[in-house]
Amino acid sequence: SESFAVVAGRQNLYGDLGVGQTYAATSIPLLGGVIGVHLNTLSSGDIKRTTELNPFGERLGGNSFQWTSTVAGIGYAKRLTDRLSAGGQIKYITEGIPDASTNWMAFDIGTQFNTGLFGLVLGGAIQNVGGSSSASGALIQRIVTTTDGSQLSESRRVEYFTRATEIPVEFRLSVGSDLLSSRNSLFGGAGGKNTLNGEIAVSDATDYSTQYGVGLEYGFRNLLFVRGGKRWYNDERATGTDNQVGLAGGFGLRLPVLGRNVKFDYSYESAGALQNIQIFSFEVGK
Repeated sequence: SESFAVVAGRQNLYGDLGVGQTYAATSIPLLGGVIGVHLNTLSSGDIKRTTELNPFGERLGGNSFQWTSTVAGIGYAKRLTDRLSAGGQIKYITEGIPDASTNWMAFDIGTQFNTGLFGLVLGGAIQNVGGSSSASGALIQRIVTTTDGSQLSESRRVEYFTRATEIPVEFRLSVGSDLLSSRNSLFGGAGGKNTLNGEIAVSDATDYSTQYGVGLEYGFRNLLFVRGGKRWYNDERATGTDNQVGLAGGFGLRLPVLGRNVKFDYSYESAGALQNIQIFSFEVGK
């Protein structure tokens, strides 16, 4: 968005497993473009705390813990010409459990080009470009007592060696089309009440196979939106289930309130043996 906006959302992942994602972001017109700030957190939900001595539950330190992954970032984007836009962001990433986590710094860069032909828009982005990092924290530290054979001894805090982990780099490419709504649309429809947009996307990363997606969105009077799509993951998540993995649908509402647009969106995606993914989001902007 090229105007001030605030958006927040919640994803309930994989049915009743307790896994959830919460995010919030805002965009502010500044410095001839738009500055955006976001916070995104993924949580495993409560996991029962166990140890080798207490495999059925450990009371010390609490009965449960959570694995979390959090990203905080700030970015800048600008319209370079009437058709070309570009932007980038820098972000801090941390993930792990209490007292044992791994932290990275990374950046993203992306661009979007409106071809002016039948409403075609091309987009591309490279994400998570950064280095490697090792886990650290109190849980991978120990107190070691050494002695020289006499009555003298010395206690030292040591940290276990952990292998450095590289953050997975991801590349995204998309082709979108304004199929119906304006004079430049593939099917015309300037001044009409109905809109139709389509998109084909490809993503590839260092830690998963190439994925493909296709989606359509129908809009009525710029107030009601209905969406549907399909994603091909090209991995083993469809094993052991007859459900259509990656099939998604949803709807959105856009209502004018006190001079601003309030948007609500809901979507559902079939995730096979992991049940389903539900996403709720709210946005306030111009």
